[in-house]
Amino acid sequence: MKNTSSFAEPTIDNSEQPIIDHSPKASDSEQVRYSEDNQHFLLAFVEYIKYRLAQAYGCDGAEQAHKGEHSPFGELFKRDIDTLLPIDHLSHLYQLTAFEQQLLLLCIAPELDSELLYPNGVSEPIVVNFSLALAILPFPEWQAIMASGSLRRHGLIQVEDNPSLTQSRLSVPESILHFIMGLQDEDQTLRAYVEVLPYANVNLDASNESTVKNMLQTWQHNQQKPPCLMTLTGELNELKRDVAVVFAHQLSRRLILLQGRFIPKAPNELYEFATKWQREILLSHDLLIVECDESLDHSEEHMLHIDHFFNLLKSSVLCMSGSRRQHYLRSQFTFEVYQPSSKQQSLYWQAHLTHPQLHSEIEAISSHFDLSFSQIRSLVDVYQGMKEPVSLWELCRQHTHQPLDHLAERIVPATGVNIVLPPLQTTCIENMISHVKYKAQVYEKWGFGTNGGRGKGLVALFHGASGTGKTTAAEYIASHLKLDLYRVDLSHLTSKYIGETEKNLSQLFLAAERSGAILLFDEADALFSKRTQVSTSNDKFANAQVSYLLQRLETYRGIAILTSNLKDSFDAAFIRRLRFVIGFPFPTACERERLWRTLIPNNAPIGQLNFKLLSRLSVSGGMIRNITLTACFNAAAAQSALEMTHFLMAVKSEYAKQDKPLCVQEIRGWA
Repeated sequence: MKNTSSFAEPTIDNSEQPIIDHSPKASDSEQVRYSEDNQHFLLAFVEYIKYRLAQAYGCDGAEQAHKGEHSPFGELFKRDIDTLLPIDHLSHLYQLTAFEQQLLLLCIAPELDSELLYPNGVSEPIVVNFSLALAILPFPEWQAIMASGSLRRHGLIQVEDNPSLTQSRLSVPESILHFIMGLQDEDQTLRAYVEVLPYANVNLDASNESTVKNMLQTWQHNQQKPPCLMTLTGELNELKRDVAVVFAHQLSRRLILLQGRFIPKAPNELYEFATKWQREILLSHDLLIVECDESLDHSEEHMLHIDHFFNLLKSSVLCMSGSRRQHYLRSQFTFEVYQPSSKQQSLYWQAHLTHPQLHSEIEAISSHFDLSFSQIRSLVDVYQGMKEPVSLWELCRQHTHQPLDHLAERIVPATGVNIVLPPLQTTCIENMISHVKYKAQVYEKWGFGTNGGRGKGLVALFHGASGTGKTTAAEYIASHLKLDLYRVDLSHLTSKYIGETEKNLSQLFLAAERSGAILLFDEADALFSKRTQVSTSNDKFANAQVSYLLQRLETYRGIAILTSNLKDSFDAAFIRRLRFVIGFPFPTACERERLWRTLIPNNAPIGQLNFKLLSRLSVSGGMIRNITLTACFNAAAAQSALEMTHFLMAVKSEYAKQDKPLCVQEIRGWA
């Protein structure tokens, strides 16, 4: 049975209440009195330890000090029982016995008065250890120094290595020292891993405000129950953070974000890490949220370590995850966080930018860029603070493409890029542009988008031989829509590990939806090919990847262009899900002449060029560009205007590079 007779142990109603109240509602005089009471108590305890040391070392004056009117032993217990000092809170939180409380105070006593280590007649400083505590403190108990005891189990004291347990030096973590002194401090070994999420400029839509209310009700209902895990799921981590920040604000707590990747894997390190965090949560009254989204490169093994971390904590915490995930051994409540709809985003934009001339642009932005209210508010602040006017569309584009930069390669279209295609293909390209431009009108105003989120994206396949203008057409579309274009390197996305390819693609599609950027999958048949009969485990996983892509493209809300040399290599079910399938034929002589004329720069000096003769050359648009570039360098080296001889030299070089025979008929009359 625990002995608690030496110290008065007031009870507090709820451990979830603030430990040390430094809020504005506490008056300055109350805070001063609180600090003075704590200081008097600690100094009285130091004097008591001095007296006990004097007794132990047989120093003169110990008996007189004990019998004096102002005995430190008496002062120690004459304090106001209604004053809850930090040591009282600490004792309540960890259920410390009277001896454990005094042992903890003994460890910090030298920090309060260094002379305590040199009692009269002692030349060498004494060492604060368990042997000393057993000798000078009343009601000693061996359990206090055991590893399973409250002090060591919760990391309240530290035991230095020594062959003898009783002779090992004892100390307290710096955060515990400052807490007992009545000061708010943080464990710096933990704070290096976290980020404080402030409440400022956090805005939620009605559905997510309702989510916060449900979270508050769940939290309050479970106050007297074992600690729980509250998981926020959804696609956007930023939006989940916003919901968590508002929730913490409603609880009058500061929100601390811990990235799941910082949680150790080694058992001993994990236990120590969890012990420190449990202590920090209790003492600081902060609310911890762990970002353990599977898309953040957490392996299944690491996710199990994160689960173990949650189980070691004895306080309720928050978790952010991309999907519903069962965490065992504790109660779990899951809350879905939803992205505001296009209509909600448009209304929020218009509430903060009331200029009527911006409304049409806002509607287009809301249907194309997928933003949270906090992001919109930040963009509004930037827009209103700009000295030089920039279109709102351009501002959104500039501030949303960053997440894609580490997932794909950004392509900057050439100025004035143009396409030379047959009328049918040209019409299809212009139709694609129209589908994006009038997206808000068709889906929002006309109500075509009320049937759900499926099919709102635009996915197209460009197929044809190499050099027929597929990539140029993608650049043309991006240029006309004023959107960023990103080429996806499939070698960076595909993985031999189960589920990794799907995880990478999920990140890519989500970032593209938010930024409104166009994704360009070159040689897409490597990833989007037909499903095969399952004969090996590799076939099974390859088919699973294709199936995931089919499902994801149905709900994809952005723009994706796939290029391939072979249309027939694609799965038939995949082709049916595409909005446009455009074939790029080999250019005719008339189209080749237009390409020759288009690709020669306006500032280049032109001599006696015969475009009819150039068009006889049976080459693709890509080769025409390479030949034209080489011819320009030939003319520059000769310091002359572009002549047919420069093109002849360039053609021979390009054909040799391609190992392609050059027919005499193709270049007859060039020189």
